[in-house]
Amino acid sequence: MDECVHEGFILYTKCDELNAAVLTSYVLEGLQHITIDIKGCVSQCYDGASVMSGHYNGVKAKIMERNGRPINIHCHAHHFNLTHVHSCKRVPAASDFFALL
Repeated sequence: MDECVHEGFILYTKCDELNAAVLTSYVLEGLQHITIDIKGCVSQCYDGASVMSGHYNGVKAKIMERNGRPINIHCHAHHFNLTHVHSCKRVPAASDFFALL
């Protein structure tokens, strides 16, 4: 078994519905398309939206039902963006600065 961590783009797909069940099926189909067995996955990374990261009915929870191993990591880019947005709301000069960029 290859013990190296691999990160890569899987595919684009048109999503006709945006609920956790449908999005989970897209994720699983994408992994199957590139012959990755969900049982071998050790982590998953999403934004903070409840449809993705919900503990009971999000994509994260549905993946955990199939394989209890993959820990969920909040996407650092989304986390940074949320921090930036909330900071700019409290500091008007920062908001003005980024509006000029």
